[in-house]
Amino acid sequence: MNTSVARLDNLRNNLCRNRDPEEDTRFLLAVLLCVMALLISGCVTAQQIDLDKAANNRLRKIALMPVDPPQNVIVQNIGSPAMAFGAIGGLIAGTNDAGHSNTYAEMLKTRKVELASVMTAAIQDELRKSGFEVVTITDQKPKVSENANWWTRSGSTNSL
Repeated sequence: MNTSVARLDNLRNNLCRNRDPEEDTRFLLAVLLCVMALLISGCVTAQQIDLDKAANNRLRKIALMPVDPPQNVIVQNIGSPAMAFGAIGGLIAGTNDAGHSNTYAEMLKTRKVELASVMTAAIQDELRKSGFEVVTITDQKPKVSENANWWTRSGSTNSL
């Protein structure tokens, strides 16, 4: 028992011998700041606004913007058995999915399938069946802003 205590003391001395005290204080300060940030962010709440049921009955008109067809189509098999084999299996599954994506994109191109118009028509039909008046906005199109993270309306500087 006495030898194990001596070994632990020896290990502690070897580990702590070359440590910079300034580095230790910076580490503790970083940990303290992270803990404070977590505690403060836990106090944040979102404002809840109750739905005005009288106003909800008056909202019966929906405006849809035209949708451009997707630039690239991605096919991904989330349940691929190759994913069970770690990074190499993920690479195999990704290569397989890329091949399927290319095949699907070529099929859409050769058969001239217009997904955007079909989806827009289906959404409009369902909204009309639900009692909404559907209006198509033709003077605005979605576009990606310079930072590519926020969507903006063309001709407008306000982000959505």
